[in-house]
Amino acid sequence: STTNNTNTGTSSSTNTTNTTNTSQQAWNSLLTKKKYGQQIAMELQTSYIDMMNKIYYTKYKYYILNCQKLEKSKISLNKYDLLAVNVKETGGLFTKSKTAEQLVDIFKLHQRHVLLNNISQANYIMYHIEEKKASKYTYQELFHSQLQLLRELTISEYDFIVQFFHPKTTTDEKTTEKIQQQEQQPLKNSKEIFQAIFSKTFDFFQSYIGQQIDQSYDLINMLLMIRILAYHYQEIQKEEIHASCLTFFFNGLNIKLWTKFKQLFDNHYQSLKNYKKLTKLPLNTPIHFLI
Repeated sequence: STTNNTNTGTSSSTNTTNTTNTSQQAWNSLLTKKKYGQQIAMELQTSYIDMMNKIYYTKYKYYILNCQKLEKSKISLNKYDLLAVNVKETGGLFTKSKTAEQLVDIFKLHQRHVLLNNISQANYIMYHIEEKKASKYTYQELFHSQLQLLRELTISEYDFIVQFFHPKTTTDEKTTEKIQQQEQQPLKNSKEIFQAIFSKTFDFFQSYIGQQIDQSYDLINMLLMIRILAYHYQEIQKEEIHASCLTFFFNGLNIKLWTKFKQLFDNHYQSLKNYKKLTKLPLNTPIHFLI
């Protein structure tokens, strides 16, 4: 039985390889055609880009929005929840004031850091399965899952683009050079194809994360998200070819997170600087002061 399974798997792998090689041969043959070959190749490339752009954007957006259903209830914070603050001034127009004990509690980790202990083993969450089980996850776990899935999708797609459209052979290099010399509008290179396919997906995720953190006052959450993002960035750096096409995306997210972190940190720092003013309040005024 094991032998049969192995043979079946080997046969399947061989068939896939043969199919890919045949497709590459057809593509390379198309490029060398003197009449209409270049035009047809460009049309095929454009059609592939448009199709994959829509597929990845639609599927990934659907995944992100469904992941929201699995999120545990968040810790409720607002702009008045600072390290040093007059407890009577906490709360907003539609929220109640917090007690000193509640203020201390919102600055606790609440097991949100556990993910970092085994982040390399944590795979992306399959929401359609977890939803049936009524599972709930922290925002940090969902953020990691979203990055993990996106990283795997993009790397797999980039490897295919390089293998199919630009295989590293002497014949292909000569063909590409010839096309560059003869045509005013040459075929896109691998990175250009990749960016064209994922540009809409990247923009959506950047915008989604921006919306998530814009109204957030959770300083600890920002630190955890920065650490999770750093892990995935380190992973793509292991392969230079992948880092070259994904670094700009990770840099964009990193800037968003650090900018928000600095804003929140400055607010807390200012509250500590204002501590002397708070000490002039009547002695019976409760002061939250956490270091």
